[in-house]
Amino acid sequence: MTIFSTAGNMAASALATALYSTGKTDKYVGKLTARMLAKMLFSQGWQWAIEIDGLLGGDFFVRDITYSRYSVESQPLKIGGGEINVPTGRLTTPLTMTIRDSVDGLAQRWFDGAIDMVANVDGTVNLPSDYAFNIRIYRLLVSGLSLLETELTVFPTQRGDVTLTRDSVSQFHTYPLTFTVLSTFGDTNSSSLLDSALSFSL
Repeated sequence: MTIFSTAGNMAASALATALYSTGKTDKYVGKLTARMLAKMLFSQGWQWAIEIDGLLGGDFFVRDITYSRYSVESQPLKIGGGEINVPTGRLTTPLTMTIRDSVDGLAQRWFDGAIDMVANVDGTVNLPSDYAFNIRIYRLLVSGLSLLETELTVFPTQRGDVTLTRDSVSQFHTYPLTFTVLSTFGDTNSSSLLDSALSFSL
């Protein structure tokens, strides 16, 4: 049913655009557009859920999240008096979230334990299989169902500054967590190839 409604919305949008080319008045096109907007199901900012490997009940702790799968790097190429940007490859991107922690610091202890698995006190760095994990982000549909939007393999990079104040009587104790997407090769949730490469180089 969602597929049909999406197709219907696209068709209606194309219809409204086509109406302008036929000479229809702004009032007519505006009325049609308003009817389409009233029936379109726009996604709202709260319609998401999250699962974090290793953090049981992670959806209750995460207040907001900012992420992207990857970014594309480009390099300018001068041709005469003009310029063309030539893509040179994919770049990994950060994933940040704001955490509302429990009174016993459950989320903080989980993150501190996870980030300690990345680099050791003797200066050595572990393999991705030791520190990488998956974060799954879902869209919540109006039908009550959830749809997996993306699954990213990440590793922890920083627990942001924690601010404590006695004036915040009615506010949650929150702080930011930063992760980095592990790889832009193949599937974002597969680290076996990178594991093999790193173990060979070491």
